[in-house]
Amino acid sequence: MRIGRAVLTTDFKQPTREHDGNVCGSIFRNWFHYFYSFLDLLSRFSRTRSETRCVSLRSLISQLQHLDIKVGLYRDDGLAVTNQSPQQTEKIKKKMCPIFRDNGLNITIQANQKIVDFLDVTFNLHTGLHKPYKKPNDSITYIHRESNHPPSIIKNLPQSIEKRLTNNSSNEKIFEDAAIPYHEALKKNGHVMALKYAEKKTNTTTKNEKKRKETANEETKETKTTNKRKRRITWFNPPYSKNVSSNIDKNFFDLLNSCFPPNHKLHKIINKNTVKLSYSCTPNIKQIISSHNKRIINESSSSNKASTTKLCYCRDKPSCPLQEKCLEQSLVYQATVSETNTNKIDTYIGITENTFKTRFNQHMSSFRLHHKKSATALSEHVWKLKDNKKDFKISWEIIKKSAAYSTKTKKCNLCLSEKYFILEKKPTLNKRKEILSTCMHTKK
Repeated sequence: MRIGRAVLTTDFKQPTREHDGNVCGSIFRNWFHYFYSFLDLLSRFSRTRSETRCVSLRSLISQLQHLDIKVGLYRDDGLAVTNQSPQQTEKIKKKMCPIFRDNGLNITIQANQKIVDFLDVTFNLHTGLHKPYKKPNDSITYIHRESNHPPSIIKNLPQSIEKRLTNNSSNEKIFEDAAIPYHEALKKNGHVMALKYAEKKTNTTTKNEKKRKETANEETKETKTTNKRKRRITWFNPPYSKNVSSNIDKNFFDLLNSCFPPNHKLHKIINKNTVKLSYSCTPNIKQIISSHNKRIINESSSSNKASTTKLCYCRDKPSCPLQEKCLEQSLVYQATVSETNTNKIDTYIGITENTFKTRFNQHMSSFRLHHKKSATALSEHVWKLKDNKKDFKISWEIIKKSAAYSTKTKKCNLCLSEKYFILEKKPTLNKRKEILSTCMHTKK
């Protein structure tokens, strides 16, 4: 059997997850036979001319099915298995290269390897054993027992380490050798629990017993209803701190019961069965200092960049809608519509991730074209004034500049800023449902 490894450094939008990190407990449970060898695959993402390809591992596996190999996946890491001879393995290797090349990947393959590191497990075909793997230069660091973390995290930390080392170890001796640095790291941070090897349960059922269980499971499945709906759970994740003496759990659910009693029309949606509470961790001092330094550096670099780049390309500078700053990006803006005769003032708050000039042109297009009348609440108001033949003028201003949605932070400060200013300034043209609208930038 050949076991291969594929590391795809591609830009995956939706990473696939076929197996858990416990690889030795999944499709590779019975891999240890001495005639096996490894097929090591190293691939690199390559861009073809002006197009960018986004390849998922699931689509690649479907293209490799005819090669008589099995592939286990975890995110962007894969391990391939086949029981072909060394010569046939070389042929498989040659067939795999065009498949990866067609998907914009360059791949280097080393066949007939006896030892390979996959995720956090080392597979050794000489001994037929597997053991936990750790990079040589990695330092093991854990949170202190007295740190400002939720108690459930501190309590379950040694057990989770013990379980992972047990699953990744073939026997107790390998476990004891691998557990030494982990035990020292835990002891250094005040954890007194000793890591112990837990015997794995072996499956001793025969084929006939398996068949009987399968038929019994099928019969029970037929009797059960198949159209069961999963309950939608809404999580409230307050930050945890030891300095807070209040019982947040009790106060939150008491507030929930008082605001949404059983006779309330929203009680079916918001109750103790559909709303759960789980504490979240706050940033440590290192993260706070680094984020502060990063913000200061970004502000200084952006100011230097702004001084060198032009912020307005309008031919007539005095007529620029944003005081010669129409090329600013990622901002919250306010449009003030004032009627000439009555001096009545209406305000509208909006956002744009692109340049303001692009958004301004979209607004002007909705003011001119009748089929775009309902594009925004602002355009509806402008068309209402035009239909009543009232004179008006619109002035624009920047309220705040904020960063749009980031895949790292999973937050969109731009949309949050818009909702905040709608609540604070109470513009007359914005609709209340805009506060509950979802972020449009997460779809990019």
